[in-house]
Amino acid sequence: MIVQDVVEPNRIYSPDKMAELQRKHGISKYLDQAIEAHPIVKQALMNAAQIDQVVLGNDRTQNSMDVHDLKTILATREDGSVKQACVSTTKDGRIYKYNITVSRYSGKVGVRTDDLDAVRGISPKFLKRGVDPDAVKALQQEIDGFRSALQQLIPTVEEKDREYQALIVSICNRFLAVLLYYIMSSPSLIYFLPTVTYLLVERDAGASETREGYRYRNQESQRSGKEGQKCSSQGRRGREGSRQL
Repeated sequence: MIVQDVVEPNRIYSPDKMAELQRKHGISKYLDQAIEAHPIVKQALMNAAQIDQVVLGNDRTQNSMDVHDLKTILATREDGSVKQACVSTTKDGRIYKYNITVSRYSGKVGVRTDDLDAVRGISPKFLKRGVDPDAVKALQQEIDGFRSALQQLIPTVEEKDREYQALIVSICNRFLAVLLYYIMSSPSLIYFLPTVTYLLVERDAGASETREGYRYRNQESQRSGKEGQKCSSQGRRGREGSRQL
């Protein structure tokens, strides 16, 4: 839903009738007046759910629904027309919502009642406010544990990598030694000497590059760990600030 403009709420009762509902039946305010949000957000809610036309009541409102036919009073407009309405009430600590409807054919007023506490009991996770700080803390601890385990594995991986590289160099050295022996033993193979020299240079260059790679990966790992700890501390400070607000 795209909200283009913020407009005034569409009140279904005049100030005089709203004052009468407040005085006689315990109506307190419209639903949009009880919500604190950005104007664009409130406008989106008014467009989608007509929260500017829902009135909030209390135990007195419930008594009026039971005894004084409040549903008809809410559905009847000051010009004599009868239209749908919506009101919430309370009784014995529970919250009820009444959707007041009007038959298109007979004009009779009907009502549907919803126990909001029952809905909240069935699906508490959808109505729970905010994020559980204990769950966030547990998740952060799990992430820190994984990061610590990774840091402990890096030296082992690098050691095994060095052993592998040393084994490759040893095999190359043996091969080159045998090749050089045959070249020196047979003058006809002297033409392979530049090739052997080239392989020796490449071997030394590869070993040097491997050492540089170790240092680079170690520095990157340490930098990532520090950045992760920094982000974690900032996140914790942000959550603490949110809880204080």
